[in-house]
Amino acid sequence: MGVSAIDLYVLKTPYRFFELERDVDEADLVLLGFPYDSTSSFRVGSRYAPQALRAYSSAIEGYVWELGIEITEAKIADAGDLVAVHGDTAATLKRLREVVRTFRSRGKKVGVVGGEHTLTLGSTSGCCPKSLIVFDAHLDLRDEYPYGQRLSHATWLRRLLDDPPCAVAVVGVRATSREELENAKRLDLTFLTFKQVKERRAGAFNDVLSTLSDPLYVSVDVDVLDPAYAPGVSTPEPLGLTLQELIDELWLLRGREISGFDIAEVCPPCDNGSACVSACKVLMDLSVISLAER
Repeated sequence: MGVSAIDLYVLKTPYRFFELERDVDEADLVLLGFPYDSTSSFRVGSRYAPQALRAYSSAIEGYVWELGIEITEAKIADAGDLVAVHGDTAATLKRLREVVRTFRSRGKKVGVVGGEHTLTLGSTSGCCPKSLIVFDAHLDLRDEYPYGQRLSHATWLRRLLDDPPCAVAVVGVRATSREELENAKRLDLTFLTFKQVKERRAGAFNDVLSTLSDPLYVSVDVDVLDPAYAPGVSTPEPLGLTLQELIDELWLLRGREISGFDIAEVCPPCDNGSACVSACKVLMDLSVISLAER
């Protein structure tokens, strides 16, 4: 048996998410760190999020009330961190795609902890879902950002939609540009603003969810939250969802087939701990939701 992408591009770390001790071969869900932020245009430091979330996740209680289990009882393993090529986004995403694809070929669901939001391009390519759900304050539909940069945290969804591999819905949008709104209309992108989520609560998301086919891939940019709950993100925006509102939306996914998910844009150097602990809660719930049966 030859050397796999996992052997080449995944580095074991001394600490693990939620202090998980299960071996990857015994897991149904594999967690992978993505320590990369080379295209970040405002706050730099999301490359440190996988390390920080491992530390914070070991300090929060792991009992999942909705399922009556401890997170350590679920079949989840921490594989380590992707070996990134800092400064080369295309090469890094190619590695991520190959690693995720290898895990999927072994029957594993994959959860990626970033790191910047470009990661979703590589991870979805490896997972091959039929539908992508993105929770984000931004549309990320610019063609170039900064000027001349076509592959960045602000353009990744535009690049994905150049040749869309799946249906896409964005939830929680509250910050955009005219260019992005025009692109969204031209591309017939389904999206919910944070005001629509606030006003219609579960109804708005359920309407969108009913149009999407399984398997799903779920991406959570933590800046979808109000900065009161997540001040330490790469590109903070005023207003936003509460952590409880986001968690409630995620639990509506219970019983759906989820092939993979990611959490992006936590920036520990700019955080007081709130974004990290909020992201750990999202990570814990998304992990068990992806494994739970209705």
